[in-house]
Amino acid sequence: MGFSGAYEKLPFTKPLPIKVDNQQLNHSFLVSKNSQSNLLGRDLLVKLGASILCSCEGIIVTFPTGNIVNCSLTSGGGGQWLLSEAREPEGADIYWGELNSETPGGQGLLMLYSLWKPWVLSVAPYMPPIDPPHVTLFYDRNQCEWYQESFETELEGRTWDVKCTGIWVGKEGVVGAVDLTNDQQQWYRMGGEAKPHVTLAVHPEHQAKDLGPMTKRLAQTTDWIDTQIPGFQYSNSQQAYKINTPTGDTATLQHRWITRWHGREKTDHESARQLLDDLPDTLWSAGPTDVGFCSSMSDVTFDFTDYTPIWRSQYPNKSAAEAGITDTIEGLIAAGVLEPSESAWNTPILPVEKQNTGKFRMAHDLRLINSIVHTPTLAVPNPYTALTNIPETSDSCLAATRSVLSHLHEAGFKVSKSKLQICRPKVTFLGRVVSTQGAGISSQHRSTILHHPKPRSVQDMLSFLGLAGFSRHFVPAFAERTALLRDMVKQKGSRQLKANLDWTADTEKTFIDLKSSLALASDLATPNYEKAFYLDVSESNNTVNGVLFQKDTSGRVILLYLSIMLDQTEKRHPACTRYAAGLVKILQKTAHIVMGHPLTVLTSHTVMAYVNSLAFTMSPLRQDRLLKVLTWPNLTFTHRGINMADCMMEGEPHECEVTAISESKVRPDLRTEPMTGEVVNLYTDGCCFRTEAGELVAG
Repeated sequence: MGFSGAYEKLPFTKPLPIKVDNQQLNHSFLVSKNSQSNLLGRDLLVKLGASILCSCEGIIVTFPTGNIVNCSLTSGGGGQWLLSEAREPEGADIYWGELNSETPGGQGLLMLYSLWKPWVLSVAPYMPPIDPPHVTLFYDRNQCEWYQESFETELEGRTWDVKCTGIWVGKEGVVGAVDLTNDQQQWYRMGGEAKPHVTLAVHPEHQAKDLGPMTKRLAQTTDWIDTQIPGFQYSNSQQAYKINTPTGDTATLQHRWITRWHGREKTDHESARQLLDDLPDTLWSAGPTDVGFCSSMSDVTFDFTDYTPIWRSQYPNKSAAEAGITDTIEGLIAAGVLEPSESAWNTPILPVEKQNTGKFRMAHDLRLINSIVHTPTLAVPNPYTALTNIPETSDSCLAATRSVLSHLHEAGFKVSKSKLQICRPKVTFLGRVVSTQGAGISSQHRSTILHHPKPRSVQDMLSFLGLAGFSRHFVPAFAERTALLRDMVKQKGSRQLKANLDWTADTEKTFIDLKSSLALASDLATPNYEKAFYLDVSESNNTVNGVLFQKDTSGRVILLYLSIMLDQTEKRHPACTRYAAGLVKILQKTAHIVMGHPLTVLTSHTVMAYVNSLAFTMSPLRQDRLLKVLTWPNLTFTHRGINMADCMMEGEPHECEVTAISESKVRPDLRTEPMTGEVVNLYTDGCCFRTEAGELVAG
């Protein structure tokens, strides 16, 4: 047991030559990717004859030659080093047989899966597992000593022959069904909840932990029917497939230690069930109309600027929406939330479908009412403050969760138990998957975008652009990439919702590329406010694109992609002016993330000098607005680096003032300075011709 706090076996390097304090010797080092820094082992210190002293000045190492090294001077200054109680991370011992690599032309499970993989990925957007292909024998969270001792003595490092009956494709993922021998079955300790299998792929909505129960469920399914393909079966009840092709592999038996969340990222904390069982049953909502009753809450009243009754007729809705909202209205009336009444006021109801479930929520169009409300807006807590105060430990998080749920129950509220996500390393919220590393697009949202049909009308296109725009920050140059699609809407008119769109090869390619980019978009990282921020900005085709990122040891970490359209006034100006106007908009859109921390802007423009010069082509009012942003104290402009916003730089660093004057001329040979010398009256009819020397001559 060492730095990890758990028992594990690690490899040694071959003897390597080292030189320390004029001493030369060979030493084999212990290798582990889990160590946060290079550690000097006791065995090497003994070879060197070094002594260690822990003092108020830090760790002092003394060599036989008399040289003294203070190891604390390079690790944050002096201080007294004290022993503390070791805190072992929550984890488990896992015993598995890892499949060995196949030879070219082999007949193993991995080769079979590679043949079927294109078809498998057409069924659902399955993702590869985080672990190498293996057969799990025992997932031990209670340190079963007898199993560990027996495994290390009899099995570890040995090779098993593993037989698979075929590949099974289900909702949770894709597995190779393993048929263990009687001797092998004695080591299988996964209980009655799973069956032996090799995980080949996992559905984004599920986790590796779900594939064991899926394998057992499919093994017990009896409605498998043969298809036209030999050895290929389908189950209608499970919506699953079987590829009945036996394979043979070899597996090396291994013992590893993993974290508690490994393969269980979408599972609540082990203490969550007990927490929920301790809470009153009346806290949980029985359905969408079981909303509870807050008897202690006072009435909410509003003051209007105009008390003239507002009457807006109901929108025409589809019959499916009308039928879907009827159950909701009847349920709310039965619960006492809605009461029938007669009034001179009326605003329309807009039924909104819940994620293609056939159920509708009741949205109320209160825009006209909001326009005459005079009561000041109620203050609400800042979400950032709430998120930054999230407890760091699971125990604190569980205690805070219990406190919040108990308070809601005392106030009369009800909670949907199925929507709770307690102490998970990843949570899904509003179409996003949020973790400590950052945020990504949820698999449901990706699937909705990827399978969105080709828009036929203006209304369909506006719906798709709204769906895609919700995740615009995950792909670069969004405004530029959707320009052709928006032009299709402009041609018909944005109010002509039923008008059919005119598709071309270019617009179809744009539509397909945009869907693919969003479906495959990478996650965005969480900002680290101990590091500086960087911003790359480019302007092209009247759109401004930006990339906000930070730097770490692995390279650039993307925080946000931005893309905006310039307004009609800005589009008429020279390129340097358009760039300055777009840069200000990008800076304003990143301010909520940067929050005044140091920000370096990579640019080939002399932005500050140009906006302050007489050559700046915008009005004094716009000029003043730009300067207010460009003079923020946290900004630094530089010309060095690679601009990620346009992949290739817009050009060599230049003086925007000179470039703008040149671009503003109608003709390059026109001058605003008066001619010197004798005054001559010249007459011309406006025509000109180019001489053999290339000069323009008027006549």
